[in-house]
Amino acid sequence: MHFICAIDSTTMKKICFHTTLVTILVAAFLPTTAQVLPKIEQPTFKKDTFNIAKYGSLVEGNWEGLTEATPVFKDIYVNNVICNGAEKDIFIRDLPEMHIKNIKLENMVLQANKGIDYSEATGITFNNIKLITKETNPVVDVLNSDNLSFNKITYRDATELQFRIGGDRIGKIAITNTDASKARQKVQYEFGASEKSVTMK
Repeated sequence: MHFICAIDSTTMKKICFHTTLVTILVAAFLPTTAQVLPKIEQPTFKKDTFNIAKYGSLVEGNWEGLTEATPVFKDIYVNNVICNGAEKDIFIRDLPEMHIKNIKLENMVLQANKGIDYSEATGITFNNIKLITKETNPVVDVLNSDNLSFNKITYRDATELQFRIGGDRIGKIAITNTDASKARQKVQYEFGASEKSVTMK
């Protein structure tokens, strides 16, 4: 069994997780050796929360809002990762009322069935990442997130869709040094997202 490790920049502790899925939400919870996780009380959701979040239309009253039990994930750095055989290259999902924040992922070669999938995130940086995916429609799927940076992202030839961007709370996505010529379609906008939020250089 193989693990990859990163440093939590807040506590300066090493965190390790299984290479079969680079999942930031799981990695942030993992303890150092010989530590025991404290019991974490989960926030309460109404039944339609995640269905509504998936389709990018959040209506007042569909989640309980911030409480003392709302988890906070932020300030995570992951570097130099090789992954083969995951279901998704990168999967990040947090809450509408408390985004995962300030995550930097760089220098990775990731082979999986699907590419990058994340929602409800703020301040995420992807730098120098090679995505080798079986499914390419899309390679990167973004929902209701903001202040995102994609630099030097490479992917398969003859890709169907490079980026799918959805949600009426999308904001500031910068795509740089990323060749879009290998994709049949560069960007698809859904559920209230617009091209005004995206810059490509």
